[in-house]
Amino acid sequence: MVAASFSTLSPLSGLVELDHLAVATGGDIVLAREVLALFSAQAQALTAALAGLSPQAGVEAHKLKGSAAAIGAVAVLEAVGRFEVVMGQGSDPDAALGALRAAVADVCAAIAMLPSSPSP
Repeated sequence: MVAASFSTLSPLSGLVELDHLAVATGGDIVLAREVLALFSAQAQALTAALAGLSPQAGVEAHKLKGSAAAIGAVAVLEAVGRFEVVMGQGSDPDAALGALRAAVADVCAAIAMLPSSPSP
């Protein structure tokens, strides 16, 4: 069960597994919010970098997958997994990349909507 202080993260419901995030951050809401902010910045940068489909795309996708797993962003985790499979098969990645961008945008938008001061 999520700690009461994590109720301030309700805009993330359905996008991030809040129980997972609470465990990963030791129930520290301030740390959880810091981790979410870091995820948002990194996810946006990595998604933008993936658009170029550089030779580093696999490494960048793997970083994003790890970050999504760390906070419990299931839709991002699944989308980046599909992107990795498509890239590994040498198939056209446009649809997978579009789905990944949408999943990241949804989570980042919800993070941006969080109240500015957390409840301790």
